[in-house]
Amino acid sequence: FQMAEIADLEGAYKKNYHSVSLFFIEKIKELEISPIDGEKHMIYHINLLYLIANIYFRKKKFKESLIFLDKMYIQMGRYDNRYLKECQVKYSTLLSLVLNYSNRHQEALEIIINLTETGSHKVDELSNPLLVKLMIHFQQGQLIEANKVLIKLNKTDKWYQKEIGMEWLLNKKYLEILLHIELGNTDYADSRILSLNRSFGTYFKSTKAFQVLPFLKLIKSYYHNPSQVNSDGFKQKIDESICWRAADEEDLFLMSFYAWLKAKMENKSIYQTTLELISQTN
Repeated sequence: FQMAEIADLEGAYKKNYHSVSLFFIEKIKELEISPIDGEKHMIYHINLLYLIANIYFRKKKFKESLIFLDKMYIQMGRYDNRYLKECQVKYSTLLSLVLNYSNRHQEALEIIINLTETGSHKVDELSNPLLVKLMIHFQQGQLIEANKVLIKLNKTDKWYQKEIGMEWLLNKKYLEILLHIELGNTDYADSRILSLNRSFGTYFKSTKAFQVLPFLKLIKSYYHNPSQVNSDGFKQKIDESICWRAADEEDLFLMSFYAWLKAKMENKSIYQTTLELISQTN
């Protein structure tokens, strides 16, 4: 479990799960038939399977991720479903993400709706699934529904950063900006980009994981002059502004944000463009 935790943290910190090694996977089979595979250590077993499923997801290996999610669910049901409710949120959220990026967005959305609207979980537990729900609605062009979800994510930046993490907070902010561009709220998008630069400009400059600042300039340039998006000059501006990593090394979520701009350039749907970008890595 600790090795998997370190591997997951490494991938998240570097925004690169491609190089994360899962050399310890074969050892799990040995542990499953050992004396320690009992109720006392069950939560470690479940969380280990979750971390491996998450690493495979971030590696864009969705079939492998589903295999370990299935294993996780089986363990959650042992000992009279002892850990079923405790682990339901993270299990269902990751399952929804994997299905969404496997071109099964309707199933993904149904899982998230069932999770967030049953009243079985505290509001504070639902930030992750709500962000996934927001993303799915946005990718499907369901802007009003997406905005309704965004309104529910109303805690402070400090709370989200402390309780969930920087990556989650920034993904929320990127989605918020793109959503309001789609809704035609360009003044609001301007203010959100300005706020993002002020609050996190130093952080963006300190990391080379993703060219956030030039990307924000590009999308601002686009929505203030949409007609340029199909021009050779705009494509050249992108090439000169951003140095992308190889597709199989680029972060899955960051590719999803770039897919929005690419969809505008190619006059395609955001979701289809996202799946096409991801498929280039497999």
